[in-house]
Amino acid sequence: MDEDLDTGGTAVNGNDSPSLIDTLSESLGLEDEPTPGAAAGADGETAGDTTADPVTATGAAPSGEPTPTVAGATPPADPAKPEDPNAALHAPLPEHNPRKTHERFQKLVEGHKEEITKREAAEAEREQLRGQIQQYEAGLQPLREMGFTDQAAVEDLRQFSQFRRALASGDTQAALRVIQPILTELQLKAGGALNIDPLADFPEIAQRVRVGEIDYATALELARGRHGQQVQQQRTQQTQQQEQQHAQQMEEIRAGAAAVSAVDAKLKADPDYQAVAPALMKQLDYIKTNFLPHQWAGQVERTYHYEKQLMVAQARSAAAARPAQQPLRASGHSGGAPVPSNVGDAAAQALGF
Repeated sequence: MDEDLDTGGTAVNGNDSPSLIDTLSESLGLEDEPTPGAAAGADGETAGDTTADPVTATGAAPSGEPTPTVAGATPPADPAKPEDPNAALHAPLPEHNPRKTHERFQKLVEGHKEEITKREAAEAEREQLRGQIQQYEAGLQPLREMGFTDQAAVEDLRQFSQFRRALASGDTQAALRVIQPILTELQLKAGGALNIDPLADFPEIAQRVRVGEIDYATALELARGRHGQQVQQQRTQQTQQQEQQHAQQMEEIRAGAAAVSAVDAKLKADPDYQAVAPALMKQLDYIKTNFLPHQWAGQVERTYHYEKQLMVAQARSAAAARPAQQPLRASGHSGGAPVPSNVGDAAAQALGF
């Protein structure tokens, strides 16, 4: 070979053909980081050249000409345009640079996981708020049934609460202060004084007042005592009715539970009971909440058969999705020599007998 190689590995033959190291660096995407040998060669060429290019020496182009762009250099960012934080994610894949490709893939995966986490947290918060709203609506339903359905009902409810607390504490004057504005409003709407007679429900006491047997104050005291007795009797009757209703409900619940136990004992005879039972157990709360006790047993049995049919259909679908096994076919080759049972047979087989 007539070519001479310098210490940096660059051929000094007068031409500009790249060396092996330059070619390898360019193929690996490392052209921005020159090797020491290439730098030494470049210094040698610069030192030997006495006439420097004005563009190279000053780093600027002559006036009237655009500044040349160095290959691989990043153009300056436009100060008027904000940088996109996701620009690296949407940038083209770097060529022949596995490290940058791996980093970009990791950013995409981490971003996807973060979005999934945020979505799950938002979904959980929405379900929690939905449950709270349902509880709030359920608490308002009794008030709606009593007629508290508009904005004016809020003030009515507040006055009613004050009036009820005054009566419960025995403060009749406080109760009158609460109800007096209401009575005044009713008088204005009725066009006159309200005809309220505390002895209207006690005609015999009113008759004794008219004939002069007792005075009006004594009559009010007698009427107050009888009214208290009537209220106490009403409360006693209400308590007895509630106790009877509770006892009847408990009896129905016990009868419904016994019927469910009988159905469960019958279903346990099914060979598939252990497989179907977990799915049935998940439906018990729904059955208990949405059906009456005497309907529990029938609904449990229907749900059991439905869940069993669903499991059978799913098993058939899974079996149909699996690839069919190919049957074994004869290859035309012998199955091999039989295994010898003793030393003599082994020796004869080895000798070809």
